Amino acid sequence: CVVVGAGLAGASVASALARRGWQVQVLDSAAEPAAGASGLPVGLMVPHVSVDDCALSRLSRAGVRLMLHEARSLLQQEDDWAPSGTLERSINGDSHQPDIWHAQAAWLKPGQLVRAWLAQPGITFQGGARVAFLRRSGEQWTLLDDQEQVLASADRVVLANACGAPALLQSVQASDPSLKPQRHQLPTLRGVRGQVSWALHAQTPDAAFPPYPVNGAGSVIPGVPWHDGVHSARAWFAGATYQSDDQPETPIDLNHAANLARVQRLLPALGRALTQSFTDGRVSAWRGTRCVTPDRLPVVGPLNDAVHPGLWLCCGMGSRGLSFSVLCAELLAAQWGGEPWVIEARLARLLLALRSPHAVPGAALELGGANL
Repeated sequence: CVVVGAGLAGASVASALARRGWQVQVLDSAAEPAAGASGLPVGLMVPHVSVDDCALSRLSRAGVRLMLHEARSLLQQEDDWAPSGTLERSINGDSHQPDIWHAQAAWLKPGQLVRAWLAQPGITFQGGARVAFLRRSGEQWTLLDDQEQVLASADRVVLANACGAPALLQSVQASDPSLKPQRHQLPTLRGVRGQVSWALHAQTPDAAFPPYPVNGAGSVIPGVPWHDGVHSARAWFAGATYQSDDQPETPIDLNHAANLARVQRLLPALGRALTQSFTDGRVSAWRGTRCVTPDRLPVVGPLNDAVHPGLWLCCGMGSRGLSFSVLCAELLAAQWGGEPWVIEARLARLLLALRSPHAVPGAALELGGANL
């Protein structure tokens, strides 16, 4: 099979399939893996919590559990990731809602995990391979570049290239209208820009950071090992901003100001201590674009209703790629192999690529859980 996209979504799918004996070719337009939003220097995996334990909360718990297993199996603890736990602050002014300590939470460097997944046996990565067209001949799929040169052929294709997937689906319909992958049922995919602010601890010596990550309206990850190829140090990260990619891009300094405001709300004393560092330009920025759906749940599953569908989708994880990528990959691989699903079917159907609000009784209600 061929997987298009070498971020968290694509690499996790490749890993899940390779473990089951598939030979997987992963194509990405960038030269190296994790070049898009999955190139985030460090992220948090934290279960979502709601007063009614809505579908998003249950899905995120399952996803974090699976991701923690992957981290322990493939990554170097305290360097690539750490089971740090996370304090979720209640900052909405409701004194009846206490802060929550998440023991099953961790920080993790997504790029390291993506590279570990792609290094497993049975997986071949090809960078600089932008897939522009898909063609089907019988049961075979051919993937072509901009000059319509063949990049790969396979029995099955998984589109895990975030907001690039809709254009490829349009190319499928253009070449073979009979396929009709029911795009009207697909959740709309759109890009949301984000910026993370960060600095080395040596650059902000007066700031007293908590011993664990803190999140709420934004997050602070206080102490992450940082290597520049020569020296090793520790860095902190704060963010992230949200801005639709159909709007003019917000300047870096205004995004820094927004992230500082987040820190000031989460941890007022730390926010005061970091204000001068932000003002003096000692804080750096990382920017990326996430792919989101209207209901903030990822999409995973076949794009037609054939007995053995050849075209699949796995994307739309937004800012929860660390919580959802392994869960989605395992759901996809289980469908390919006729295995039991890793979560109950009623929940899994909420993630189907061709889902609709009427696919599962009560789905619309389940998706709307109130945040703690």
